[in-house]
Amino acid sequence: MNNRSFSWHFAAACCLFAGVARAEPPAVVVSDVPVTIGQTMQNDASLADVTFVDRATGWAVGDRGVIWHTADGGKTRYLQASGVTCRLASVSFLDGQRGWAAGGARQPYSNTSRGVLLTTGDGGATWSEIEQSTLPVITRMRFFDIQRGIAAGDASPLFPSGVFTTRDGGKTWQPLPSDANGQWLAADFPAADSGAVAGSAGRFATLMRRRVVNSPSAVSSTRAYRALRLAPPTEGWLVGDGGLVMLTHDLGNSWQTPPSELPDLVRENFDFYAVAAAGPQVWIAGSPGTRVFRTSDGGNTWQSFATGQHAPLRALTFVDESTGFAVGDLGTILATSDGGRTWQVARRGGERAALLLALASEADVPLELVGKFGAEEGYLTAVSLLRSELGGAGTRSHEALLLAGATATDV
Repeated sequence: MNNRSFSWHFAAACCLFAGVARAEPPAVVVSDVPVTIGQTMQNDASLADVTFVDRATGWAVGDRGVIWHTADGGKTRYLQASGVTCRLASVSFLDGQRGWAAGGARQPYSNTSRGVLLTTGDGGATWSEIEQSTLPVITRMRFFDIQRGIAAGDASPLFPSGVFTTRDGGKTWQPLPSDANGQWLAADFPAADSGAVAGSAGRFATLMRRRVVNSPSAVSSTRAYRALRLAPPTEGWLVGDGGLVMLTHDLGNSWQTPPSELPDLVRENFDFYAVAAAGPQVWIAGSPGTRVFRTSDGGNTWQSFATGQHAPLRALTFVDESTGFAVGDLGTILATSDGGRTWQVARRGGERAALLLALASEADVPLELVGKFGAEEGYLTAVSLLRSELGGAGTRSHEALLLAGATATDV
């Protein structure tokens, strides 16, 4: 059994209940109004993406439709009403007022999915859904102005390449052509006509002349690529399962290992889900979320910095070379003002799981147990699967387990 698949859970629980690990109530409680399990689940929901338009103003999105907002660099946070309950996987803002959040859900008993796109013009005080009847699940999205945007995610009969663009603010989308179908977990688009995508089974592709071109140098692998960051004009970084770290010198057309790899102990015990870059500085993080790794010289040397917590980190962003933020499981938001050397907890829901289920596959999950103690009684329940049989590097099983009452999952 590979310990990285549930290492952070063991730091918190040993498949038994710990009474202190019930879901914590929201920070603001209105007197005489009962707090429901659904509200506490939002408080503990895992976060998938984060963006800041300056040092003070930012948003984080994640499971159960949560959108957290801060206007003071994370000192105070407000839960904005999204109007949806599905996973929001990506957030993009042009300035402090105009922004979009995107995600969606897989449909039960089928291989189809439905994308969700939200927009706001008042900094998230109100969010409205842009109705989408054919768009599949979105995993990464970016807007370049009020009209032009690009997104990547699931493939579908209408969007076989898994990459699609809009020229009317998200009302309608057009698929980019491709030489193969794609389902992408990671993507970055420095401009409307350039970018790269990557996914499970070692696949990656680039955008060339408004076409998605799968790389012939991609090698089939059991590991999935989880996060990608391009640094024009030519550089970029790609991270994934099993301590995977890759870099590019041609904006994603080909990927190589860095000049100096991370120590074997790191690669054996970490799955990387997040990467950020600012100037020459690059940061990566993942599961367990105990450390953030940084290089300032293109991967020739690495530094390791403790975060003071264990929950997996799913996304990183840096406003400049000093100010950065990380988000992850159990509603965790971390902040740094010294380039990642030290991290402070800006918010989180629960600190540890009460119940851990470490299982071989989805077929072994005792759903009645997850439902009773997770959904009905409000204990924080984590599920670690050694393999996923449902495809998408565990995304479908993640959604199913959340619906059953789990708080966090890993594959």
